[in-house]
Amino acid sequence: MNIRNIILSSIFLAASASATFADPFCINLCCARVVNSRTGLVGRECLPVLPGPAGLICPRRTVCCKYTAPFGTAGSVCRPGFF
Repeated sequence: MNIRNIILSSIFLAASASATFADPFCINLCCARVVNSRTGLVGRECLPVLPGPAGLICPRRTVCCKYTAPFGTAGSVCRPGFF
């Protein structure tokens, strides 16, 4: 797991939903709910959204995210995808 995934996993709470997205909100990241087996902490592991034959897809992912920069601070906003 790279440093970006570790940071994202430790910052965001988990959510569950469908794994296929065709929504402009889901243009940057798709994330999976993860539970650290050693500590029991719940977080997210995020990867870039992939192009697919029917639009953008998030294989084996449960939420989609987009980068935001509120007040000049980079971060991500995530929501379940209902598609």
